Amino acid sequence: MKRMLMPPSHALITIFLVLLKDINCEYTINMQKHVTVQKGLCVHIPCHFTVPKGEILSPTATGIWSTYRTKLVSSADSKKTRFTLTGEVSKGDCSLLINEAKLEDTGTYKFRLEDTLSYTYNSIQPNIKVTDLWNISKKEPYISPNRSMAAGEEVMLTCTAPEWCTGIAPVFTWKGSIRITETRTNALLHPYTSTYMSNITFTPSQQDHNTSLICTVTYGQVSAITSIILDVEYPPSMNITMPGYERLLTQENKSVTVIEGESLNIWCTVTSNPMANVTWSTEDGLILSTTINKSLTLALRNISLSNAATYRCLAWNSHGNTNDSITLSLEYPPKEATICIYKSNPDGLLDCYFEENSFEEVEEGTSLSLLCTAKSNPTSNVSWIRHGQTNIQNISAKQLLNVTQMGVGSTEVYICWAENKYGQANRSITIKVTSATKQQQKPPGIMSALFVVPPLVIVLLLISAFIMIRNKRRKQLLHNDKKQTTSTPVNDCDAHKTYEEIPQGSSSPTDNTDLEIAPKDENLSEDGAPIYINYGEDLQYACIHFSHLKPNDSPEKEEVEYSEIQCKSQIL
Repeated sequence: MKRMLMPPSHALITIFLVLLKDINCEYTINMQKHVTVQKGLCVHIPCHFTVPKGEILSPTATGIWSTYRTKLVSSADSKKTRFTLTGEVSKGDCSLLINEAKLEDTGTYKFRLEDTLSYTYNSIQPNIKVTDLWNISKKEPYISPNRSMAAGEEVMLTCTAPEWCTGIAPVFTWKGSIRITETRTNALLHPYTSTYMSNITFTPSQQDHNTSLICTVTYGQVSAITSIILDVEYPPSMNITMPGYERLLTQENKSVTVIEGESLNIWCTVTSNPMANVTWSTEDGLILSTTINKSLTLALRNISLSNAATYRCLAWNSHGNTNDSITLSLEYPPKEATICIYKSNPDGLLDCYFEENSFEEVEEGTSLSLLCTAKSNPTSNVSWIRHGQTNIQNISAKQLLNVTQMGVGSTEVYICWAENKYGQANRSITIKVTSATKQQQKPPGIMSALFVVPPLVIVLLLISAFIMIRNKRRKQLLHNDKKQTTSTPVNDCDAHKTYEEIPQGSSSPTDNTDLEIAPKDENLSEDGAPIYINYGEDLQYACIHFSHLKPNDSPEKEEVEYSEIQCKSQIL
């Protein structure tokens, strides 16, 4: 078997390539493969490289950046250009700075090391792209802190520009609805680059919520823009509206008149951040509906008198609360017509009738007035209609009607008629006139009997006692008159009394005649006592006042019979 032998020259080449591969594996470079820079601005590209083990970089080691066609910069050059090798080559730093980038700077770059052993690093050849467009992903300015803020409380925001080359300071411009009270620009320095910041101070308001705040960073002729939407928190404010009634509702007037039977929606629209709790309630605190939303609708269907009220909308969140109200007035046709009667009686009674076909009896001669009332809005026009036995008449257009010229036994129907633009209502009452006698024959009520019966019983008892006493005295008088006597009467006659005349032929003193006092000289007793004489036609009687007689010695008792004669009192 024959063996193929490699020529000596080929063997040497193979050994060289293997050794070169091992050497290349020990020369490494670390940097970005793709770099984008805004036209007119600068870019700093960090770069680090290594050499094989055992190799030591001398202090005079030189680094060179170039494109395929042009040498750009060398660490040994003292002349300043737009390209600067900022790193220390002897320490393995190959960082590159490009100032005022131009479009023609776009291309592939490579780094070469020149020292005791020279080497061109081809494993990574960064591609640098110069563009007119802002690299949003890496070079956009930003505003912080981007969080919610409270209306009325001072805050500070910062706009930070991307890190750029030292010595090139940007210009910051703020734009928005806010009122900026203070602006400051700061710089944070790094090796070969700086970070610039602009701080603003302002007090946000409710009107600033959801508005844009823009920060513009300008480097020379190139600008970068960033913006945020302000999140301003504030307490709720509200507005109450009613579709179809917009012209009637104002901030000063929240009262609306609606028609009975209508249906409507009342909107309570709330502006707040964060979203508020919203509630509809009545004036006395009865909750009708509630939600967490920007608005709440109160729906009223087939409105009646019970819906005529004040309704209140209340809204609240973590920053405060507010409320507003609306008052509904109702226009409706007349209802609940009522007739009230005023009588000229001692008690001044007022009777009101709510039922249909009411009936009232009045005594002849009683002054009678009828009052017609009805609930309505607007106020009803009231009239009275009299329905007699033979005709119907409109008799009054006033609420109060005075009823006259009704005879005993007459019956008439009076109709109260109330009407407005929405409808009418009526009520009737029948009036019957009775005689006074008939009215008195009506059985008294229980309360009247309690007051009348006891006095009546007492009067009857007194009358009975009086009659019994009178009859007894009359019998006694008749009994005494039958006795025949001529002696002095048994009893004395008071000087202040007069005798009753006893007519001729009568034995009882039933008829009265005038009594006269006898002349002093003719009608005196022996002791000077006056004698009262009755001048009758046949018989004469005298009354002697024994109290004026002088006392004598008491005679012996004698049996004497006296005739009793009754005297009338008379004042001397």
